Amino acid sequence: MRKLLIDVNVPKALWLLLKKEKFSFICLHDLNREMDDINVVQLALKKKYIIVTSDKDFAGLQGIFPGLQVIIFHSTTQNVENKIFMLKKILNVLKKEPDFDFKCTILKC
Repeated sequence: MRKLLIDVNVPKALWLLLKKEKFSFICLHDLNREMDDINVVQLALKKKYIIVTSDKDFAGLQGIFPGLQVIIFHSTTQNVENKIFMLKKILNVLKKEPDFDFKCTILKC
């Protein structure tokens, strides 16, 4: 199973879901809260992490960094329940097909 890299803008409720679902993940909160997007991408590519974020800037970095995989939450509210619902759907895909290559997935919730 691939490891997820959780950006600093992702609510803690989502970390708890990942922990409950036994997904392997690391939080930027624990590494470096001030890391810029380029360094986050470089870390993700080096360690083969999938970035989970609410920062739409990562979608634009897809063309610059081949192989980058990102899950982006795009919402006009901070409704954590919707984000959890959408993340569960993605996690189910990753559980069934651990090598699934989804490039950049934008979850509107």
